[in-house]
Amino acid sequence: MTFDPAVITYETLLQVFFTLHDPTSVDRQGADVGEQYKSVIFYRDKFQQEVAEKVVVSLEEQKIYDKPIVTQLRQLNQFRVAE
Repeated sequence: MTFDPAVITYETLLQVFFTLHDPTSVDRQGADVGEQYKSVIFYRDKFQQEVAEKVVVSLEEQKIYDKPIVTQLRQLNQFRVAE
């Protein structure tokens, strides 16, 4: 997915991301189980990393979820276009 930061901020995208799945489940989303279902944010640069960290900390502080957020933050090293 590409986005235009003049239209929607990266932080807003992350906030939507956290409402679309359960970020407290390890390798699982609903009935789907496996490593391919892990919650991960791939950031491109330091700015995106810092924003993602800020959003996770904010959600944790607000106690939005009953369990800790297990979403991983990883640097995007290689991107491949899907079919």
